[in-house]
Amino acid sequence: MFLSVMSYSRDRLLFPFSSVASCPGVGIAAASVGHGVFRVDEAGFGHKLDGGLPAEATVNRLRTYGGRLYACTRDGLYVHGQDGWSPTDIAIPSYQLKEFDGVPFAATEYGLWCGDGKGGWYHLAYSGSAVYDFLVTPQSILLGNREGLSWYDRYAGSWAEIGLGASVTSLAAYRGALVGSTDTGELLVGDRRGKLERYRFGGLFVFGVSELRGRAYACTDGGLFELRRLRDRPDLLAVKRGVPVTDVALHGGKLYAATLSRGVLAFSRSGAFYA
Repeated sequence: MFLSVMSYSRDRLLFPFSSVASCPGVGIAAASVGHGVFRVDEAGFGHKLDGGLPAEATVNRLRTYGGRLYACTRDGLYVHGQDGWSPTDIAIPSYQLKEFDGVPFAATEYGLWCGDGKGGWYHLAYSGSAVYDFLVTPQSILLGNREGLSWYDRYAGSWAEIGLGASVTSLAAYRGALVGSTDTGELLVGDRRGKLERYRFGGLFVFGVSELRGRAYACTDGGLFELRRLRDRPDLLAVKRGVPVTDVALHGGKLYAATLSRGVLAFSRSGAFYA
C-alpha cells in the first residue's frame, strides 16, 4: 500500500515529510516540510490538522503521550485536541517528546523539561544548552546535545560530558544497548560496557534511529533499515531502499515511514513492502 497525501480534489501532493506518529483517535499523523500536519487515512487521503498551529510551523517531531498527539515545533510544544492544536507551557523550540514510567519529558533549545502531572511543564536540566534527544532511566539521564552526550548519574548526583565532535540528534535503547545518530550521519552503538562506537555504512547518512516494540530502525537518505548485530558489529537490514526516510511509526501491525520524496509509505512488520 502506497500512502500519499492528497488534497480534497484528489490531487496527489508528494510533500517532503519530517515525522510520522501513531495516535489513538487520529491514526497516522504526518508532518510535512512547510505544508503542515496531516492525518493520513487507510485509503491514502490526507486531512489537515493545522488549526491552532502557527502559520508555516516547522514541526521537528510528532509524538504521542497519554493518548494525545503532540507536535515539537520551532515555536514550542503543541498538543492536539477536539478543537485543534493548543500551546503548552513550553514556548521555545522543541525537538523531542518521550514518556518514561508514565511521565512525559521534552527536549528543547533550552534543556530538558518534565511534565508536572497536571498538564504543566517545568525545567529539569541543562537550561543553557539545546537538547535534541534523550533517555531517562531510574539510574541516569542521557542527553544528546550539540557537543555530543551529557550523562547524569542519579545516585552520585553529578554530570559527565562525552564530547564527540558532533551533535547527537537521536537516541534509543535497543536490547540493553544505546543506539543513536549524529548530525554528520553516523550511527552510534554502545557495547553495554560503557564504550560507544561510531559507524558509517557506505554512503548512507543516518537521519535518526527508533526503537519500536523490540526492534530498532535506522532512517537514512538511502532508505529504511532494521538494525541487527552481526557478530560484534552492527549491520543494517534493508526494509526499503532508495527512498530518503526521516521517521518511522508502528500502527496496526504495519510500519509507516515519513519520506522526503514519496509521501508516507506503509510496510509490513517483516520488512516486505506493501505495493
